[in-house]
Amino acid sequence: MPKTARQTGKNEKIIDWIVLLVLIFSLLYYLTGLNGEDDVYLITDLFLVCIRSLPWVLMWLIAASGFGWALSQLLFRAEVEGATLSWGLGIAALLFLDSACGSLGLLQSGGCVGAWILLMIGCVLCLLQFTIRFQKLLHHQMKFPNVWLMIVIMMPLTVLLVASTSAPGWLWESEFGGYDALSYHLALPQEWFRAGQSIPLSHNVYSYLPGYMEAAYYHLAILQGNDLDFVYTAQLLHAGFAVVTALQVGSLARRIFGDTYRIPAIVLTLAVPWVIVVGSLAYNELAVALCLATGLNVLTQPGKFNCRQGIALGLLSGVACGAKLTALGMVAIPLVFIFIVCYFVPGVLRFNQSENTADQDQECGTVIQFILILLVWGAISLIVLLPYLLRNWIAVGNPVFPFAGSLFGLGHWTGEQAMIFAAGHRSELPLLDRFVEGYHQFWGYGFGSNPDQSPNPDPWQPQWSYIPWLALIGIGVGLARRNLRGLTVMFGCLLLIQVIFWLGWTHIKSRFMLPAVVPVVMLTLIAGAGFGGLIKSALERSQWSRWIVQGGVFCFLLFLSAFPMAIYSYERDKHPAAAINAISVFTGDAFTDELARSDLTRQQMASLLESAPPAYGINHLLDKSSHTLCVGEATPLYFRNRVTYHTVWDRGPLSAAISQHPDEPATWLRKLVDDGYTHILLNETMLHIWQDEGWSDPLLDPVVLRDALDQHTKLLQRFQGRISLYEFPQAQPE
Repeated sequence: MPKTARQTGKNEKIIDWIVLLVLIFSLLYYLTGLNGEDDVYLITDLFLVCIRSLPWVLMWLIAASGFGWALSQLLFRAEVEGATLSWGLGIAALLFLDSACGSLGLLQSGGCVGAWILLMIGCVLCLLQFTIRFQKLLHHQMKFPNVWLMIVIMMPLTVLLVASTSAPGWLWESEFGGYDALSYHLALPQEWFRAGQSIPLSHNVYSYLPGYMEAAYYHLAILQGNDLDFVYTAQLLHAGFAVVTALQVGSLARRIFGDTYRIPAIVLTLAVPWVIVVGSLAYNELAVALCLATGLNVLTQPGKFNCRQGIALGLLSGVACGAKLTALGMVAIPLVFIFIVCYFVPGVLRFNQSENTADQDQECGTVIQFILILLVWGAISLIVLLPYLLRNWIAVGNPVFPFAGSLFGLGHWTGEQAMIFAAGHRSELPLLDRFVEGYHQFWGYGFGSNPDQSPNPDPWQPQWSYIPWLALIGIGVGLARRNLRGLTVMFGCLLLIQVIFWLGWTHIKSRFMLPAVVPVVMLTLIAGAGFGGLIKSALERSQWSRWIVQGGVFCFLLFLSAFPMAIYSYERDKHPAAAINAISVFTGDAFTDELARSDLTRQQMASLLESAPPAYGINHLLDKSSHTLCVGEATPLYFRNRVTYHTVWDRGPLSAAISQHPDEPATWLRKLVDDGYTHILLNETMLHIWQDEGWSDPLLDPVVLRDALDQHTKLLQRFQGRISLYEFPQAQPE
């Protein structure tokens, strides 16, 4: 190649990098300006959060990469195709190790030595991986993706980053400010950090779930040495899982369809608003989707199936269920189905056979070998889930508490609690109504009028975008094309299994279908592959037709990738960025600083106090010796002083006191004082919601409680949302 041509190509790449960096900075600048303050951009706060938190996330992911490389070498005895698959295996392995070591108290052994040792082992393995691959990397010419496609990818990625730096409790409307993160995804790691071990907690039933993702957040809290600042790191780690999931889907698309489909697959995955919404919160859904995509990548590796694949698939299935128990029907059963078909019909997950000739020589294995692989698969899954099963068995005698109470016992619960919990997590709708609700929550979600006509309807936003509809088009196109029919049936059945499980064994909420993003994106790509011949002929016809086709594909992907940004822009009355790096607002520290100003009028001070969060009352109005009982308030993340709380499904000290003296408010309040409580925080709004849903303890009537507290205790402060802080009268000496 002439020197001038090489120089021109190099200059074009430099220009591409510059264009991309300018685009990223412009998007970040715009998104951080949506905070309700004119001419105020919080991009500096965003960078501060990233500087404090991203290094811990990167170290965790680097360690996972090291464990994955070692695992892939042991299982496959050869370098698996690309680093993406081994990375997915490593993330699953490190999630399991975090859970096992956390349950044994090893992560906090020696202060934080255990957590660092586990991390360093993975990082050393990653360094060894890099050293071995160095020669190959040295001679590998990096291909910079088309800058226009990178522009499309960067739109949802910047939303993901900005949203991940927002303090938990602000975004998103569909998640009620990330209520689940405040009540257990982040609250449990915080309590485990204070306890020195990941243990079941009688006041929070979610601590009896496997909690493998929460164990990773616990690991990060130990590394940072702080029980609150880790929340940003946790959100950024889950955002990292969203990115790795997209890479896994892209790798799967490349293996099946060819390299051309890799970037569109990544774009389509990140363009699903649910991926960005959930990914920016410290949730667990992306671990499930990641395990599914990685498992499909394992099934598409060249060579015959053997027990090594069974070990890998057992690890992925077990960790997926460890992250979220609904993964049983969303990941484990679908992977078993795909494996059965692939084992007896080799090459069924192949479209571009010319690029996968090694798989054409595959033969059906024996039935005995098939059974052996399934047994290994099941055994490894069981071993992976042992930290969860043993922990519960030791704590309450039921390894799967709060489930299977009739078989293993109810632990510290009553039969009524178990029934309420089951009803709250599974739909009781008739069969036909379930299908209607499923349509609204998946294909029709966010389009048209909200079918929920209740006084407090769930938010209604297009958080699945048009991707499920494109998947239906893909099914139609794929069934009509002989070379796509096998793929279409496989991914269509995978999606069908997920939908059946979702309708039959969950409460049919849109977010719980998130693992379906993997088959949905693959079915959408099948639609593109079905028209691939027409597109190829148009590209070869003339320069104008090439521009038209490429421009059309770019605009289509840009349109889809703009959905997450549009939804984000309308959050919180179009001020979604107001809580970037704003933990001090939710702890009440910022209000203390404001109230200390000498120039405030009495009216301004009263207005500030009215807008302060309940954490301001707990953290700043009470002294360190206080002990507050929270009733209806199950989100203790920002409380620093001592509190006792319980979830809606659990029963607390107040329920016990009322049950003993139901008609004597003064007596049961005195019982709480005798038990050492100095204050009580009453959240009437949440109690009313729990009561309306049929979840609440019947003894905790919000009207009765407020009347009793107003009569027998001292009101210290009322907060927004009908939340009140009361002080008990001190016990009189006898």
